[in-house]
Amino acid sequence: MLPPTRLLLPLFVLLPAPGWAAPFCASGPVIKLPLGNCTIRMDGQSDVHSWGLPVKVEGADTLCVVPSTVVSTTFLMTANICNDTERTNLDNITLTAQQCRSRRGGFITEDHAQDLLDAPIDGLAAANPNWARLDNKITSAARVTLTFFDNTMSMVIGFLSAGQKSTASHLGLAKGSIFLQALKEQGLIAARSFALDVGSQSIQFPRAGSLVLGGYDRASYAAPSYKEFPISDGEVGKRFCPLQVPVTQITLTGTGVDSITGKEKTVSSVVQTRSSNTLFCLEPYALLPSFCPNSPPARWPLTLPSAQL
Repeated sequence: MLPPTRLLLPLFVLLPAPGWAAPFCASGPVIKLPLGNCTIRMDGQSDVHSWGLPVKVEGADTLCVVPSTVVSTTFLMTANICNDTERTNLDNITLTAQQCRSRRGGFITEDHAQDLLDAPIDGLAAANPNWARLDNKITSAARVTLTFFDNTMSMVIGFLSAGQKSTASHLGLAKGSIFLQALKEQGLIAARSFALDVGSQSIQFPRAGSLVLGGYDRASYAAPSYKEFPISDGEVGKRFCPLQVPVTQITLTGTGVDSITGKEKTVSSVVQTRSSNTLFCLEPYALLPSFCPNSPPARWPLTLPSAQL
């Protein structure tokens, strides 16, 4: 029986540059991967400029893949995701083929998808209940070999070929993560756990993020204090949400002009009061770096998890 699932939520996130120099809190092997700008060179066409983790699919293409607690199975984009109808997003803006390819983090071409070893889709829907709630359908799957930096592993993935509610390919890190289980079975990590810092794409304060598999980076914590939350099987906003946190207050801070002096001043406004104690769903897949472009690096992201599964 697995131990109770817990979420370690650091109060402040101050990660060093990605690398192996910082100590890790783990009793066995861990993998630390950089997250941030992800560029894929394309022969004969414009390059892909996206965000996430570059992952090579053996016999196919390299993709920019985004960590996700939405799903337990990894889902990879195929070329149909950028066909004529799919290039029009939810804001009714039609992207060029080049813009779509970067938005999606690249995709596997149809020829390459057909060359991959087919796998049954039996059980994938039940293992990924949020997938249907994002208006996605599981129509095909494959067994693929993935290479991320110096690490290689084989597992079953699903294909994503339509839909506007998933921007890029999902690296499945939900409670039943096939990815984490495969890494543990191959002895590449000591535990089915991860620690995630999405970094910041702020123009003024850019900062790389990281994904630690099998443990967490002790240097991520500016102080020894942290809060612990259980991984939940419940729902928030009509979807299953593993990472649930009650938020007592939200304060929006910006700049304005003093009507008397005409000088710029700092302005704060309480968006949510302390008495509301609203339950929020933390989903790293949705927190793309453009979410809060002007925040200093010590405060964005606010907090993201070390999740013990």
